[in-house]
Amino acid sequence: MAQLPQKISVAIVGGGIAGLCTAIGLQKHAPHLEFTIYEAAARFDVIGSGVAFGPNALEAFTLIDPALREAFDRISTTNQLETKKDTWFEFRWGQDMEYKNGKAKTGDLISAVQCHEGQATVHRARFLEVMLPLIPHDSVKFRKRLAYIKNVGDAEKTRLVFKDGTEALHDVVIGSDGIKSHVREFVDHKSKPGFSTKYCHRGVIPMEKAIAVMGEERAGTNTGYLGKHGHIISFPVDQGDAVSVTLFKGERIWTAENWVVETTREHIAQDYKDWGAFVHELIPLMQDTSIWAVFELVDNPPSTYVRGNVCITGDAAHASAPHQGSGAGMAIEDSYVLSALLTDVKDTKDISRALRAYDAVRRPRTRRFQTSSRDAGLFWEFEHPDFGVDVDKMKPIMQERMEWIWYVDLQKEVEMAKDLLETF
Repeated sequence: MAQLPQKISVAIVGGGIAGLCTAIGLQKHAPHLEFTIYEAAARFDVIGSGVAFGPNALEAFTLIDPALREAFDRISTTNQLETKKDTWFEFRWGQDMEYKNGKAKTGDLISAVQCHEGQATVHRARFLEVMLPLIPHDSVKFRKRLAYIKNVGDAEKTRLVFKDGTEALHDVVIGSDGIKSHVREFVDHKSKPGFSTKYCHRGVIPMEKAIAVMGEERAGTNTGYLGKHGHIISFPVDQGDAVSVTLFKGERIWTAENWVVETTREHIAQDYKDWGAFVHELIPLMQDTSIWAVFELVDNPPSTYVRGNVCITGDAAHASAPHQGSGAGMAIEDSYVLSALLTDVKDTKDISRALRAYDAVRRPRTRRFQTSSRDAGLFWEFEHPDFGVDVDKMKPIMQERMEWIWYVDLQKEVEMAKDLLETF
């Protein structure tokens, strides 16, 4: 009789999109792995707001499980005009401005960046809701906030200690617990988030009100408005019923203890006093007047994504500024690669090698993405030392800087990782 694979227990710390995607990948491809998801919140419907995905993430969804891609497609939102379905973003002037080759008026088109299927967005909580049927209903434990990890090694289980005083033992621990990750504290305690020098204001506006200010075409299309020392992005959400608007500005340092602080509409208006009239018509429509500081792991990233049988994914490993709209997509790539590598783990002695192979292929790509995203923040705000306000020089780079992100062969990446297994 053939020997059955050893049962291996996996802890996924963090029940966000990345954590659930990893779980779905394991459920689909590695039924011999028994996983438990530990989520700090009381339930999923209080987690987050909206999130965007490009072609690389859509492909990763399919590779993880075609049912996951089908669930995503049912609830996602794309550009509302059929002629713009393959447009990632249109970039327009946010200010009247003189530049190298002429004068620009607010709203004038600079360039349109294209990609297959464009950008698709979902409401985070709604996506989690449609993902849940793809995993066992009893695999998620809520109100489980991790305090610390101990007892790690190739030959022993890892002990998770939660803030409610309970503990759990697992063979593998995957930290998908965000930028303030406790799992990362264990993997590399020296790695800490830092302020990106950008903050933002964000809100969701009913589509009819957005159309009144921006016009139907711009309200229904992913659009970036560029200006000196600031930029604005808007895109349709809720399957075309509303428009998400985020206004970015620069700040040298962040002195507040909290990453989100209250402000007034007058303060927001002052931030954009030199911008076009449409901005000042949008600001009164934004219900939330908070300032959101943008933190990242660029200056002090983890030196590794793995320690023993513990690894980190998504923002826990490579939190980045949102200036390329692909941070969540990188987390989905992590989920696919990691679940594909763990599929072949049949014995606990194989775990650390699989995790080291994951680290070897994912860390270089995601590290490049982090630095590129910070660079994009300068690029969109005419602060980049190589481009300034030279939009004619910028136009081809707008497309080029995204294509290496979108068009990646993830299956080849997994093959490369498997080839590395024998070297560890």
